[in-house]
Amino acid sequence: MKKIFAKLKNEQNVIVFPDAEIDALKDIYTIPKIVTAIPFQVENRVLLEGEWYFIVLTEEQKEEMLGGYVSEADGLVLDTIISEQYTEVKTLYSVSGEDKLFTKMTSRHIQQGSRYIVLEEKPKVVEQGNALLFTGEVDAYWTGTRLYFKKFTVARSLFPGIQKVYKEATEEEANEFLSSNLFTLKDEMSSDFISLRNRKRIADIIEAEVIDLKDPEVCKNYLIYAKQYELDLEIEDDKISLIDNSDVEKVINLLGESFYTTDVTGEKREIRTSKKLVHGKRKRAK
Repeated sequence: MKKIFAKLKNEQNVIVFPDAEIDALKDIYTIPKIVTAIPFQVENRVLLEGEWYFIVLTEEQKEEMLGGYVSEADGLVLDTIISEQYTEVKTLYSVSGEDKLFTKMTSRHIQQGSRYIVLEEKPKVVEQGNALLFTGEVDAYWTGTRLYFKKFTVARSLFPGIQKVYKEATEEEANEFLSSNLFTLKDEMSSDFISLRNRKRIADIIEAEVIDLKDPEVCKNYLIYAKQYELDLEIEDDKISLIDNSDVEKVINLLGESFYTTDVTGEKREIRTSKKLVHGKRKRAK
C-alpha cells in the first residue's frame, strides 16, 4: 500500500497519509515519466523535458543516502503529523514497495491560514487553515537500484551523502592538481573545499594531457600570463596561492587561457566559454 510521509527539520519522520491510494491522491503523486536517463557526473546543463539524471547506488551508499527515510520493511509505528509541525516539514515522500518519490519542501510550500473568495455558482468565502502546498511535483525518484533526479542542488539537500560520493570519485585528480609546483596552499585549503563542478573541470584538464603542470617552463608561462592580466590571485615565490574554491576557479580559467586583449580597443576581457577553432574549407550546399 502506498503511503506518504514527511521528514521534519529535526530528522523525525511522521506519517501524512497511511493510504495514498484514495481517489483524491492516487493520480497526483505518481512516478515521473522518464524519457531519457543520463548518468550523472556533474550537472552542467539544463535538462530537456523528460530527461533525468540517475546514479546507481551500492548498498553502503544506499544506507548513507536513504537510510534516514522510512521503508516498508522497517515496520515502524510513526506519529501522524499535527498542525503545529507543518512549518517544520522539509521533505514529503511516498513509499510503495521499493519505489520512493521525494519532494523538497521550501517556504513557498508553506501556506498560512487565509480567507478566499471562491467563485462557483455565486461567490462565497472559504476559510483555509495552515497548510502545505501539494502539487505532486517530484524532485527525486528511487527505484530500488537507481536514484533519479533533475537538479543536483536539490538532490544534495534531500540526500546529504551524495556529495561525499562524488567527492570521493574525483579525490585523486583534485589532490594531483593541488600538488602542482604552480600552487601553494594557504590556511586550511585542501581538496575538501573544491566544488563538484570545479572537480569535474580539473579531471577534464588532467585527462586531456595537454597541460603539463610538472614542467617548470609551463608553470613559468602561466605565472607571466596571470600577472599580465592582473587577476585577483596572490602570487609569491613564483607560486599562486590558493585559499578557497574561488581561487581554484580562477586558476582553471587561467589554464584554459580565458583572458585576452581586444585588438581594436585594447581592453582586457574574460571569455566565459571557449571552443577551439577548426579551420578548413566549408562545404556549401549546392
